[in-house]
Amino acid sequence: MTDLSLTSSGTERSVPSAEAGTSANVDTTTAAAFQTVLNALRTFDLSSADRETVAAFQTVLDALTSFGQVPVATATPAATFVAPPVAPLLAPPVPQLSAGMARLPPAVLAQLRTSGPWIVGSLYIVIPPQHLSAIPDPPLPAGEDFQYWYCISKGTFVGITLDHGLASLGTVGVSGATWKAHKSQAQALQAFNQYLDFHMVSVVP
Repeated sequence: MTDLSLTSSGTERSVPSAEAGTSANVDTTTAAAFQTVLNALRTFDLSSADRETVAAFQTVLDALTSFGQVPVATATPAATFVAPPVAPLLAPPVPQLSAGMARLPPAVLAQLRTSGPWIVGSLYIVIPPQHLSAIPDPPLPAGEDFQYWYCISKGTFVGITLDHGLASLGTVGVSGATWKAHKSQAQALQAFNQYLDFHMVSVVP
């Protein structure tokens, strides 16, 4: 431990001391103010005091001196925050629709796989956002101007499909199941991706 005092220029200096002090840390301003008080007490005029008063004063002064022998706190460099690695949420991940998906039957063009450890919600297994992307439309039936694409956002499986029967199969009898027909793949994809953005796509176990 050291006894803190000030030089004539106002800067700190440390004086070795054999007396034990406290283990607390104080800032330099507090240490300087405390040392000023001690210096004033050391020059206090006790010439007219009796022996008992002088002894008591000296005891207090010694205690304060010992208390003042504290290390000056130094600034500790701020720790650099390192973000922990983020583990994949899905295994396997939600598949992006790619050229390879075109090999699937037209009725199941955009059905999502629902196996794997999905994120578990309070009631449903929730799929985190990962947008579907468009693939080539199959040819339109003869005499038809469009085909209905069915967007299933909550059911025993989710995704978009051209098959009305498949859409019904994944939603009939399922509490809260949601699906909607759209007149183009683009509209169905846009609707499904919006559901994803709002965390409204879920698979009923």
